[in-house]
Amino acid sequence: MVGLRVASEHEDECCATVELSTDESRAKAEEIEAGLLRACKAGGAVSKGSRPDHVRIAPLPRNFKGSVQLPDLKQLWTALLKG
Repeated sequence: MVGLRVASEHEDECCATVELSTDESRAKAEEIEAGLLRACKAGGAVSKGSRPDHVRIAPLPRNFKGSVQLPDLKQLWTALLKG
């Protein structure tokens, strides 16, 4: 899971992308997404500053070494939030 602030580091809105690694988890993607948002908004386990406002379940953009490409991820989120 990678969370990031799209507009700025000081913005209150946080977006998180979750990459599921098993077929079983991918089959329950919608349930996991809804449950994650509910659990985070309920508080307790996730600090207020890290609580995501938006969650998407999708593969993370990676380079040939396997590192997450944060600029590409930020572009994806920016496009999703505008559209």
